[in-house]
Formats: sequence, structure tokens, C-alpha cells
Amino acid sequence: MIKVFTQLQKLVHQNVHTNPIITDRETEVVGEYYIGEIKKEADEVFAEIKQNNAVYLTDELADIFWDYSTLLEMLASRGYIDSVDAVYERVLAKYQERSEAFADNDNSNWNQLKEKQKTELAQQHRQRYNT
Repeated sequence: MIKVFTQLQKLVHQNVHTNPIITDRETEVVGEYYIGEIKKEADEVFAEIKQNNAVYLTDELADIFWDYSTLLEMLASRGYIDSVDAVYERVLAKYQERSEAFADNDNSNWNQLKEKQKTELAQQHRQRYNT
């Protein structure tokens, strides 16, 4: 899986740096396009979630992954985020911390963790941007 992921990352990187649809447009325009595509593909995924439909469902999920990966790479290449890896690291840290709350019958731990993380995020933002 790591090999396939690495190959995909290289392909996305190449696309972001050579595709005129991306290279010739402003970041906000490209971002709006890919977020729109992710929304459209999410609707298509929803329509394909049914038994005995793995081929079509897998294809639609692949489209979301491609669009999301392209969006991340474009934002990283233009300095809007530190790196694609920083997003992956954030996902891992965020949900490792929340994972204990997944099994709770009530949402008390989940809500406390989310509030704690929201406060930490605001603090990180203030420190980074001196606000």
C-alpha cells in the first residue's frame, strides 16, 4: 500500500505542477474547483453505496481521493499549508486523541476532547500569526 500511495503522490505532484488548469489559475479558483468536485463526487459515492457494487463505489471513492490529494498538493506548493504531510500528521494526532471517545455511549468525552482541541488550535494559530 505504501508503494501505491507513493506512486500516487508523485502523479498528483506532477499534475499540480504541469496541468494548465491548475498552473494558470489563481489558488482560490483552483481551490473552489476542487472543493466543488469533491462535493459532486461525494454525492456520487452516496449513490453507489449498496451491496454488490464495489467496482463503481471504489471508482467514485478514487475520484474523491484524487481531487482531495490534488487540492492538498496545490495548497502546499503555493504555501497555503506547510505540507501535505502536515495534514496527515494533524489527522493522526487529532483522531488518535479522540479514539478513546469513539466507544463511549454518551458524547461527554467526545465533546470535551473537541473543546480541548479547539482551544489548542486557537492557541497554535495565535502563536504562529501573532494575533
